[in-house]
Formats: sequence, structure tokens, C-alpha cells
Amino acid sequence: MRGPLYYQLHEALQGYAETYLHYTDILAERSLQVGRPIDGRTPVVASQANLDAFPGGFLEDRQVLDLMSTRVDIVAKRVRERIERVGKIDETTSNLLQELSYALDKQAWQLRATQQ
Repeated sequence: MRGPLYYQLHEALQGYAETYLHYTDILAERSLQVGRPIDGRTPVVASQANLDAFPGGFLEDRQVLDLMSTRVDIVAKRVRERIERVGKIDETTSNLLQELSYALDKQAWQLRATQQ
């Protein structure tokens, strides 16, 4: 990535990645607890994400900002859709999804603010 927003965006994305790893681990453990196996291998997760492939090579900071903003919005919407459905099955997992939803909404806001 290159451009005037490189450092700011790099730092933000690093923090986002840490959030994703945190919730990935917690939700995978929770899924196992309620008897649902999880295949967390990278190729499996990527194939089931239903997101366009992230472009390779050098990207401009604004391009990365737009790509990540779109992706975070999509995933945040999906998480919100699952909260009520999962709540009928397992309230604890629904609560964890609510926490993730809050984190994603915060990221979406931060990315929109940076786009302006």
C-alpha cells in the first residue's frame, strides 16, 4: 500500500486484524461448545466468506480504504442478521455476536471518517 494515508491506515488495519483474530477464536470456541464443528483453515474460511478476492500487488491507500470500508459494511450487516437468529438457539453466542457487531460498526465509522 502506498499513499499519504499509509501509516494511519496501516495502524488501523493492524488493530482491526487483532479484533478479527480475537473474535474468530472466541466464536470458534463457542461453536465447539454448542456442538457445531468449525473448519478454520484459511482456504476454507476464504471460500465461505462470499467476498470478492482482495487484489494483489501495490494498492493506493484510498483504494484499500474503499475496499475495506465495503468489506466491513458487508460483514457487519451479516453479523447483525445473525444475532437474532442465533439468539433463539444460544443467547451467549448471540451476545458475543453483539459485541462483534459493535466492533465492526466502530470500524465502519472510522473508515467512513477517514474517507472524507
